[in-house]
Amino acid sequence: GAIAGLASATICVPMELFKCRAQVQKEGQINYSRIASDLYRMQGITGLYRGFWAFAWRDVPGWAVYFSAYQWLKEVGDSWSQSWTCSEDQKSLRHLLWTLNAGGAAGLASWAVSIPQDMIKTRQQTHLGETPLSMRETYHHIVREGGTRKMFRGMHPILLRGYVVNVVTLPLFDAINDLLRGDDE
Repeated sequence: GAIAGLASATICVPMELFKCRAQVQKEGQINYSRIASDLYRMQGITGLYRGFWAFAWRDVPGWAVYFSAYQWLKEVGDSWSQSWTCSEDQKSLRHLLWTLNAGGAAGLASWAVSIPQDMIKTRQQTHLGETPLSMRETYHHIVREGGTRKMFRGMHPILLRGYVVNVVTLPLFDAINDLLRGDDE
């Protein structure tokens, strides 16, 4: 999971940069080529990777927690299911519900460790100055504005989305893999 998080950064950082810039643009139509050319003109190719390390510090631990939490929760569910005394249909339903919840819980855990770095990444990417802010400078700006609590602004909807989206994502991924491999479970 951690390696996937780092590898995705090379592709995702410029897209996240454009998304964040578009979200804070106050007026006019969004012109992505102008955003790219302005950043390139001011900072070269590195301008398109503004916030790269904050993104990596968000995604590397986030993805590692995401996949390991999901796998661990599924293993716990598999272990517990052996002691269930109920019909096969009930066992199948319980297993499905456990797996869905494991996906949601993995999403929660992933975002719980990622929210502060996401705040730093977003601030770095929306900073309009010619000189990019370091992660440390960005952190201090945020804390000066609203204390450490500000690092977790938006936490509730992020966690809710993290749970709901991942109730489906990881179990569906597993189900498709099982189908493609021909597993009958």
